[in-house]
Amino acid sequence: MEQLGIDLKVIVFQLINFGLLFIVLKKYLYKPVSNFLDQRIKTLKENEDLHRGLEKNKQSMDEKLNSLNSSNKQKLNGLLKDAKLDIAKMKKNAEKEAKAEADRILSKAQATSIVLKNRSSMDAKREMEKVALETAEMMLGNLLTNKQKEEFTKAAIKRFLQS
Repeated sequence: MEQLGIDLKVIVFQLINFGLLFIVLKKYLYKPVSNFLDQRIKTLKENEDLHRGLEKNKQSMDEKLNSLNSSNKQKLNGLLKDAKLDIAKMKKNAEKEAKAEADRILSKAQATSIVLKNRSSMDAKREMEKVALETAEMMLGNLLTNKQKEEFTKAAIKRFLQS
């Protein structure tokens, strides 16, 4: 084998060196690196499990939020509907009260108008009677005696009271 350029001593020496290198690397390099990689894999799996748990929590929270939002929307719609109904009732009540107040004011105005009309009629009638009486007195004052005047006045008062 020496003719081929292979030296048996060098091969044995290389095998011993390789074995020693293998033992040293296995003891001081392979085990720590392997332990580090195992810990890293374990940490990654834990993180992945945590991530899955957080993702599930997020989904459940999103579902709860959506249900709360829809529940709140329903409540708000119900409150809005109730408020609209209350406003409509208040509007009808206000209209009824306004109509009743307008009717009351109108009837009061009509009653006042009738009273004023009657007063005016009576005042006009009295004024006309007064003017007629004064005119008659002036015309008859010179023609009638006191006794005739008295009888005439009594008759006029009687007619006035009867009417």
